[in-house]
Amino acid sequence: MQPFEDDDTRKVQTAVVGHPGSDEPVFLPFDHGEFPDFVSRYPDREFYCGSLLGGCGKRLSAKRYTSKKCHFAHHPPVRCRRTANNESSADHLYIGQAFKRWLQQQGQRDATVTYDLFDAGSGGCITISFDRDRRTVRVQLDRMEWKSWLAARKNPNRRTRGKADWVYGPDSMLAHNEVDAADYALRGAVPYVRKHP
Repeated sequence: MQPFEDDDTRKVQTAVVGHPGSDEPVFLPFDHGEFPDFVSRYPDREFYCGSLLGGCGKRLSAKRYTSKKCHFAHHPPVRCRRTANNESSADHLYIGQAFKRWLQQQGQRDATVTYDLFDAGSGGCITISFDRDRRTVRVQLDRMEWKSWLAARKNPNRRTRGKADWVYGPDSMLAHNEVDAADYALRGAVPYVRKHP
């Protein structure tokens, strides 16, 4: 890939396919040489500035450029207030989809994913439910106010009867609170366990 000096963060690199509320993310490669392969993978798919990306829900077109980054573009008129457009702006959707696929491979065919991303107190949380909603994994991506975290941790889904596992992203700043509460915390794929004397 050629280096691009164009660091315009307004250029949209991620979208969703199918409909505005879809949780199926796509990333448009920067390099124009990769553009034909990208388009061939999605010949009849429609791209949207998805609501789960914080977007406006409008259709996007994949644009090929040779002198700057390829990117998605809104159809005019544009009134989108989406703040995250870069290649990591759909990470939460990739995480949710990966969890769901992994659980289905483990025989949990009823795995569902919900996203609580833009509520002021949520801190960007992905909730994966399975085993007839009796088990839950919550992936906490961003910072969350301590009181909101404590309330969410004390009041899990009634069906799970408190059987919710939390996984903390590196920016959540909450793993240490989980260690205080449960003597361990799952941070990404690495468990952190409190050592007892």
